[in-house]
Amino acid sequence: MLENKFLDDSVKKLQSSDDEEILNDGKFKRQKTLRLYMIIACLVVLIGVIVTAAAVYAINQDYRNAGLKIMDSE
Repeated sequence: MLENKFLDDSVKKLQSSDDEEILNDGKFKRQKTLRLYMIIACLVVLIGVIVTAAAVYAINQDYRNAGLKIMDSE
């Protein structure tokens, strides 16, 4: 009887540890996915900042060139 109880406890511990590993594995996959999404989001923001800076620079260059043309024509 005592041996049977010990065996049952061992089986329960093994089953619970398997459940924890499965949960931890799912948690790890979720963290990996979130990390990937964060990297993609940061890259999108970085590309947006670069495109915006390039557009502002181009607009400023156009205004400078237009100002020079006005001064040359006078």
